[in-house]
Amino acid sequence: MTLSYIVLATLAGGLLSVLIAASLTIGVLSRLVQSLVSLSAGVLLGTAVDVNHINRLGWTALLEAIILGDGGPAHTEIVRLLLAAGARHDIADAQGVTPLAHARQRGQGPIVGLLLAAERR
Repeated sequence: MTLSYIVLATLAGGLLSVLIAASLTIGVLSRLVQSLVSLSAGVLLGTAVDVNHINRLGWTALLEAIILGDGGPAHTEIVRLLLAAGARHDIADAQGVTPLAHARQRGQGPIVGLLLAAERR
């Protein structure tokens, strides 16, 4: 699974570079990014990948999306998809900081909303 995801991400990154070089409008690029997020989500949801795997840094995919993300629409959608795929919102990082605390610290309002909704379920 990891290799497939890396290949998909590499292809997507290369395609995005070509489109940027072709000077496409921001609207077109935005729609393309959303399509790539949906495609990646399809790969994620269609596999047996453990969305709660903890890496060497002590992060799950959910924590990584929040910590390394900018909180914009694409990262918010990634967080939504991870939660829909069974990502646990209560797994803290190696320092004991939860995804919700990280999202609040970074001012990622829409992601905070998704995490609070996940807590209520």
